[in-house]
Amino acid sequence: MRYQRHRGGLIGLVVVVALAAVAILAPTIAPYDPLALGDVALSAPSRDHPMGTDHLGRDILSSVVWGLRVSLVVGVGSALISVVVGILIGAPAGYFRSRLDGLLMRATDAFMVLPTFFLILLVASVFGTSIGKLIALIGITNWPPIARLVRAEFLSLREREFTLAARTIGVGHLMIMLRHILPNALPVVIPTLSLRTAGAIITEASLSFLGVGDPNVVSLGQMLMYALQFMRMAWWTAAFPGLAIFVVVLALNLVGDALNDALNPRFRET
Repeated sequence: MRYQRHRGGLIGLVVVVALAAVAILAPTIAPYDPLALGDVALSAPSRDHPMGTDHLGRDILSSVVWGLRVSLVVGVGSALISVVVGILIGAPAGYFRSRLDGLLMRATDAFMVLPTFFLILLVASVFGTSIGKLIALIGITNWPPIARLVRAEFLSLREREFTLAARTIGVGHLMIMLRHILPNALPVVIPTLSLRTAGAIITEASLSFLGVGDPNVVSLGQMLMYALQFMRMAWWTAAFPGLAIFVVVLALNLVGDALNDALNPRFRET
C-alpha cells in the first residue's frame, strides 16, 4: 500500500492512535482530577506532578490528558459534520448541474466569504457554549471547501463509463449517486477528514483561549488562557498544553497528507 511508504504518514498515524488511546482512557490514566484544587500552586515539574501544577494547584498532566479528549471529540465531531454537509451540497450540484448546480454553488460561494471564525465567536458569545454547540458551530461553518471538492469529483465521475452504463439500464439517479459515484469520490474526500479535524482543534483551542469555550470542561485552549499571565514565572503552564496542540495537529496533517497521496487517483497516477 502506498501509505506504508509514506514515513511521515506512518509516524503521524502512530501518534494519532496513541493520543486517541490517551483521550479514551483519560478517566483511567489521569493521575488526578483535572478540576481538583491542589495545595501547591505553580509547582514546577516533579515526581508527583510530571508537568507541574497551574495557578490553582491543579495537575497539568491530568488537565492535558482531559484536554486532548475534548480536542479530539470536538475535532472529529465537527469534521464529520463538515464532510456530511459538504457531500449533501456538492453531490447533487455536481451530478445534476444546470440551475441546481448554480444555486448551490452561489450559496457555497456566499458562505465561503463569511469570516467564519468571527461568526462562531459572535454566536458563541451571545448564546453561550457547550461541547455540543461548538461541534455544531465549527462543523456547519467549514463545509464549503468540501462541497466544492465533492462537486468536482461528481462532475468528473458522472461522465465515466460505469455511470453511463448504469444510466442506460435505467438505474435511478439516487442509486447512481450512492452506489456508483460516491464510493469512487470518497478516496478524495477521506483525507480532508483528518485535515478538517486538525483545523477544528485549532479553532476550538482559539475560542477557548479567548474565553468563549465550554467553561465546564478542561480545554487545552482554556489552559493557555489561564497560563498567559504566569508564563514568565511558570513556563510549564503554557508549554505542555501548547505542545499537545502542536503535536496532535501536526500528526493529523501528516496523516491527511499521506492519505491524500495514497488514495487520491491523481497522485496514484504519478
